[in-house]
Amino acid sequence: MIRIIGPDSTDTRVYSFPADLPAGSRLFEIGLTGRDWAGPHSLPVAWEVELQAPDGRVMVRQTSFLWERPGT
Repeated sequence: MIRIIGPDSTDTRVYSFPADLPAGSRLFEIGLTGRDWAGPHSLPVAWEVELQAPDGRVMVRQTSFLWERPGT
């Protein structure tokens, strides 16, 4: 799951998609393109990426500095 706050709106956009990863894999590239993104030179204001197991358990979560309010 990817959550993004883009440069064009303060609304959070959520993208979810299945990903079949081979056992032992260490690399999975993702990106937003086409109508889902403003353009090749636009950067997100804040983001969060989660990799979830089939049962919904969060296996890995990574966020940008601005995703969470500092000091809370």
